[in-house]
Amino acid sequence: MSVALAIDDLCLAYQDRAEVLTDLSLRIASGERVALVGPNGAGKSSLFLAIAGILKPVSGRINLFGNEVKPGAFHPDVGLIFQQADDQLFCPTVEDDVAFGPRNLGLDADAVAERVASSLAVVGASELAQRPVHHLSGGEKRIVCIAGALALQPRLLLCDEPTSGLDLRNRRCLIRLLQSAQQAMLIASHDLEFLLEVCDRALLLDAGRMVANGQVAAVFGDVALMEAHGQERPHSLHPHHVRHHQHPRSDA
Repeated sequence: MSVALAIDDLCLAYQDRAEVLTDLSLRIASGERVALVGPNGAGKSSLFLAIAGILKPVSGRINLFGNEVKPGAFHPDVGLIFQQADDQLFCPTVEDDVAFGPRNLGLDADAVAERVASSLAVVGASELAQRPVHHLSGGEKRIVCIAGALALQPRLLLCDEPTSGLDLRNRRCLIRLLQSAQQAMLIASHDLEFLLEVCDRALLLDAGRMVANGQVAAVFGDVALMEAHGQERPHSLHPHHVRHHQHPRSDA
């Protein structure tokens, strides 16, 4: 299987802070879905910004599908769903916002319109196309952010807290969408039950360093590891987990 993302010895820092990531190396294969977990401030969002070419590394290399990521350049192979929807949405209407990426790919008007329509349809938001962005609810903004990333038709999807603000119905729709998608994915979330359903592998970051890399249920089910790094084992992995909504059989 080909490598979608290759990171070697990556260090990231901001001017007013110490390093937020230190000597990080990882590989993600094409089509692989990888969970990224860790406490607040572990460096997850900063890693996404570096992969997308927004944040310049102090040192190290990032390669996407064999091409080195250049800070400040447009990288159409990457679709980034920001942690805060308002950081991503800036056009007057939903349609304009979802169209922004395809237009920057140099597509003609018909191709842009087709991508906008198909991306909104796949997330169940076609009826929002003409809505002003500032009239959307938090959950609607999150859905539009997902549509905007999908409109690029990226080969790597970076999702930063994608379930934030979603109701149960839209959360379930997102799970089905990501399960059926063909892109490689790196998904940061505190919603570990969601990650268990979507991802194959999990990376655990703490204080800017990777402390675990393994099969998602194995990492999440390691109580000592998770607690040592400010996480909790998901309820569904608890040995005494009892499925909700199971009722005793009635003999009546």
